[in-house]
Amino acid sequence: MICSCFTLSSRAQQLRVKGKVINGTEAQPNYWVFSDSKDTIVALDYKELLAITDSIKKLTFQVEFLKSEMERQNRKITAYKEANERAETHINNQKNIISHSDSLIKGYKSIYNDLKAIYNKRKFGLLIGAGTYKYSQENASYLFDAGFEYNKMQIGYQFGDNFKGLTIRYRFFEF
Repeated sequence: MICSCFTLSSRAQQLRVKGKVINGTEAQPNYWVFSDSKDTIVALDYKELLAITDSIKKLTFQVEFLKSEMERQNRKITAYKEANERAETHINNQKNIISHSDSLIKGYKSIYNDLKAIYNKRKFGLLIGAGTYKYSQENASYLFDAGFEYNKMQIGYQFGDNFKGLTIRYRFFEF
């Protein structure tokens, strides 16, 4: 930008620049425009030139401030996007862990219920039975059995007419 101060007073002025004559017209008071096919020159009053220069400096400062503010906000947006992506990744990992844990828990519960059915039989039980006992070729008698069971071991007392006895049994197989 080249500034020079000179006085313009008539309505139709001419300006000579580097041997070239450019015609000018007054656009507003203290505001002249000189132009030809290639060049345009604007002539201003010195006070207006200072006011415009001051406005340009203020606007330049505001533009720079707004650019830095925009960059700061863009960095915030980028940081929020990255944090959101990390959070989404963490949530997806947690969902995978939870679903895996749920399947493990279901498997362990199934194993527990199976083992419980096998090993959680009552340890004690009462046994009652009835039958016949043939103590000679012609004679038979009713026989009763009462006893208890602990795990696989059974102890019973058998009694009837002319008969008394103790039995001890052990269960080898379960069907």
